[in-house]
Amino acid sequence: MRVNLNGEKNAAGNVFAYITIGLALGLNGLVIAAWLIWIRLN
Repeated sequence: MRVNLNGEKNAAGNVFAYITIGLALGLNGLVIAAWLIWIRLN
């Protein structure tokens, strides 16, 4: 039981980490895109 619970917690942690990293990269991508568009418009 302990091994299974630890495995589930690790899997959930990995998914949460991937989602967090994905959101962080996504937000950075939006900021960079907006910055490039702002430079081109100006």
